[in-house]
Amino acid sequence: MALELIISIVALVALFSGTLLGWKNGGAAVLRYTLVALFGALVALRYWHLAFAFVTRFLPSVPQGYMAAGIFLALFVIGSGVAGAVVNLKVPGFQNVFTSVPENVVGAVFGLFTATIVSGVLLIAVSLIVPGLQAYDPGKLLARIDHFPIAIYQTLEEGVAGVPDVSPAHTPLPSWQGGVEDGQVVWK
Repeated sequence: MALELIISIVALVALFSGTLLGWKNGGAAVLRYTLVALFGALVALRYWHLAFAFVTRFLPSVPQGYMAAGIFLALFVIGSGVAGAVVNLKVPGFQNVFTSVPENVVGAVFGLFTATIVSGVLLIAVSLIVPGLQAYDPGKLLARIDHFPIAIYQTLEEGVAGVPDVSPAHTPLPSWQGGVEDGQVVWK
């Protein structure tokens, strides 16, 4: 339980920090970061399985948990980098000097949303690395933030794109199954 508690506290501190930064900077400034993080997470979730299948052909000896987490984080950084470059080309960066209370509230909401996406992405990676090292039960976390980016993606995939989870076009997502010694990454 100690490991899950530490991970939960770190994630909750990140959420609080994101909310506080959003409050300080205002909604107009933080919206850009929200879009960048959301795009990065969607790209990572969509192309994760394909990149994993491609890379494991060349590096079969690397443990699956490390490989899946590393590829996911790399895709998140690449997707966020592309989105950040596009956002910065279109909208010059700025920071409000004096923000109103409504602007601060909107900033706090966007900051919380952005921090939840980033924390969720990191917790997804942790959920694939840590079980290979020691016993880890993500169900014991104080808040299941790792489900947030996946829930957004599945809502967009099923609700907007119209791809049901039984379709061959459905994006498989990984989970760790098994124990410390005999576990593996399973895509479903």
